[in-house]
Formats: sequence, C-alpha cells, structure tokens
Amino acid sequence: MNGSVGTDIVSVARIAKLMDRRGDQFLRRWFTPGEVAYCVGKAVPSRHVAARLAAKEAVVKALPFGWTGAVPWRMVEILSGRHGAPAVQLSGTMLVEAQRAGVVDIQISMSHCDEFATAVAMVTSSAQEPAPPPVVQAEASQQGGSVPLQEATGVAVVDRRQVEQILAEWSGMREEHTDPELEAVRLAILVEDVFEVTLIDDDIDLAVLTDPDAVVRALGRAHGGVSR
Repeated sequence: MNGSVGTDIVSVARIAKLMDRRGDQFLRRWFTPGEVAYCVGKAVPSRHVAARLAAKEAVVKALPFGWTGAVPWRMVEILSGRHGAPAVQLSGTMLVEAQRAGVVDIQISMSHCDEFATAVAMVTSSAQEPAPPPVVQAEASQQGGSVPLQEATGVAVVDRRQVEQILAEWSGMREEHTDPELEAVRLAILVEDVFEVTLIDDDIDLAVLTDPDAVVRALGRAHGGVSR
C-alpha cells in the first residue's frame, strides 16, 4: 500500500465575495446539489463552501494520478458522514481514474475560522509506483490592497501599467499544472478586488485575464470606462 497527502487553504472572505457576485452560478458549477444544500443551511455558508473547496483541492492533490485540463470538481463530492465527520465520494471519470490507479481509501479532515478554511486529505493506494499528485493552485493572496481606478471627467480610466503589475505579481505566485477554470476564477476575484469592479462572465477566462490589453478592455467593460 502507498499513501499520499494533499493540503489546501482557502480565504473565506474571497469565497463570500464570489458567492455575493456569482451566487447560484458559482455554487452549481463547483458543487453538487447535496453540497450546496448542506452549506446554505449553515449560519455562515461561505465558511463551509470554502472548507469544501479546500477539501476538493486537497483530494485532487493527493490522488496518485495526473489530470489534464479542467478538474471536474462536482465529481469530487464532500459529504457529511456518520456523526458529522466529512467523507469523500468520487464519481464519473474521477472515480474511474481512481479505481484504475488502485485507490482504496480517501480520508479528509477540514477546519475553518472567520478568515480561512483548510483541509488535509490522505489517499491510500495499492499502486506500486504512484504518479506525483497534481498540483492545484492554493488561494492567491492579494498584494498591496485596493487600487481604485483613476477618474477623469466622471469616466473611469484604466491604467495599463497597474494591470501589468498585478498580473506580474500574480504570475510569480502561480504553480504549474493548475486547473484552468479555477485559476481563472481566482484571478478574476483578484482583479475585481484590486480594481473594485465586477467582471462580466465572458471575461472570466485565462485567455482574457492573462493578457494585459484584454484585461484593460475587460475592466473598461466592467466599469463603463476607457483605457489609456
């Protein structure tokens, strides 16, 4: 038997903002109906959503096989087991790949406070030589606080140099082999926080958010302004 461990930490505040801005669209995309029902029934749903997102990422990190492209997060379900202890249930392609890799058991532990949610996953596998676990990016931290858009004659002006600086800082924190969909969401949250806007859904895409010129145009659309 072989064992592998994955951990992750998620900002509760950022999940709360994402829930406020994206609502059911975000929840339905990343969580199963059972997970959503459990979280929204709590006094502070964002803490439990953040904990389950951290748990999903911890599990993916610990699984003994790589994953190409977007991770099917709804196929990694975090359930409430006996006496409230969390349990992991894989489904679909994720379950097939886990069985093929010889996974026989997955244990998960979660914790949260007002600011952060954390999770640790342990995967037991019968595979002789498990492949290195995939790396899913941990929560990107915002640097330097809020940078509001400059105002000129009542119209927002986006400074391209600020965009380049934010993207350069974010690029330095990236890890390889990250899930592109989740990475796009996290970068979108960072851009929204820094520039105090709400991006339209079509702009929450890595092809847009990693191109400074495209980000400037996206900020202009979100803020109804112009770029310089």
